[in-house]
Amino acid sequence: MIRVRVVFIGVIAEAIGTHIEEYSIQENTRLNELLDIIAGKHPFLREILRNLPLINTYVNGRHVDLNHVLEDDDEVVIAPPFYEGG
Repeated sequence: MIRVRVVFIGVIAEAIGTHIEEYSIQENTRLNELLDIIAGKHPFLREILRNLPLINTYVNGRHVDLNHVLEDDDEVVIAPPFYEGG
């Protein structure tokens, strides 16, 4: 088992009711599998993720795709899309 810290930003954090959670997951777990685990704990999150046009995911400060394999002590940030401009 490995441990990862998950940081939720914006509307996602509001929906979950917290900004940070820690998870113990199997080695070689991909980010999309972690999202399924999180949605299992917070079922309403699945609907939010489905309705967002894009979800931004970062591991240790680096933008990654959902197939990224997680490692022990990774920090995962899950954020809604950010829009710039006026």
